Amino acid sequence: MIVNRYQMNYQLKDIKNFFISHEPMLSSDEKKVMWKNIICSVRRSQTHGNIRLKPLFIRIAAAAVALLIIGGALLYMNRNNSMESDLALLDVAKCKNTTIVFGDNTMMFGRRCTVKCLPRHDMVEIIDGTSHVLLKNKDMKNAGKSLAIAVPSQSRAHIILSDGTVITMREGSKMTFPFDVTNAKLREVSIDGEAYFSVHHKATSSFTAMGRGLTVKDLGTEFLLSTYSRNAERQVTLINGVVSAMTELGDRIILKPGETFVYNILTRHTTVKTEQDTEKLTDWKDDIINLDGHTLNVILQQVSKAYNVHFHFVDNNVRNICLSGKLDARLPIGELLENLSKIAPINIIKKSENSYNIITKK
Repeated sequence: MIVNRYQMNYQLKDIKNFFISHEPMLSSDEKKVMWKNIICSVRRSQTHGNIRLKPLFIRIAAAAVALLIIGGALLYMNRNNSMESDLALLDVAKCKNTTIVFGDNTMMFGRRCTVKCLPRHDMVEIIDGTSHVLLKNKDMKNAGKSLAIAVPSQSRAHIILSDGTVITMREGSKMTFPFDVTNAKLREVSIDGEAYFSVHHKATSSFTAMGRGLTVKDLGTEFLLSTYSRNAERQVTLINGVVSAMTELGDRIILKPGETFVYNILTRHTTVKTEQDTEKLTDWKDDIINLDGHTLNVILQQVSKAYNVHFHFVDNNVRNICLSGKLDARLPIGELLENLSKIAPINIIKKSENSYNIITKK
């Protein structure tokens, strides 16, 4: 049988357009279904009485489709790798101040920093306790399409994207994010660390947070994502709304409010657990250290992380003392430790600039 080559060209063109526009966004399950349908379709065409494709044409069509899929996948991987390579350039451990990189420019700000993207005015507004900076026109054109930020110890950063999405970053975190997502079909950020996301829902534009082995796709919600590269576990906790979480292996789950999805990148093991109180998990974004039910040892680990200080237990008997209440991490370290010593049977003695001894109160 003779195959109409114009009809085949038209069909291949349709396939090409479909894969270029859809393949990078397909999940692993969706790709399996897609390939199953393609194979079944080819088999039916081989046995159909009126249409018999010659093996050569089948191989050509299959090769074309494969090239398109590989090309689409490479483009998707290159985009992800590009965002992650931008993150790799930032060493948050060496940053003394909140650091923002846009193009070839680098700026540093204080402990509390708010970054607001205003593409309508070709401007990024950056506010901290001591300065108010407007980056606009030439600066933003040189910046390209994304910015990177590193948040060191004792710091917080609020990122307000152009669609109203608010991302609160925890200390020791870094992230790349787009300058303009107003009319974007894909809204993507890449993060190494921990952040609280309050995403503005758009039916025509999905929001994706890529966390070094764990990808979270938002369907209009608030969630907490922790993906520190120094830790083996990646996890996302849904506060409200709906998210889907997918590992680098293609394992995918849709979470309910109050659920935490945990993925271990070393063992490839995944678990889902229900949180009794999600507020405790997010107190940090309001600079609150929750003491309720924790031992003194765990509490001081949180203080150490927030203030970049170290504690030595001279008397180990006080390590497992449980405390209740809350500490305000906006206070200077001296005031916070004074408040802690009032509710715990301990004395805290400063040993050096960033080191303290813990002894039993007599």
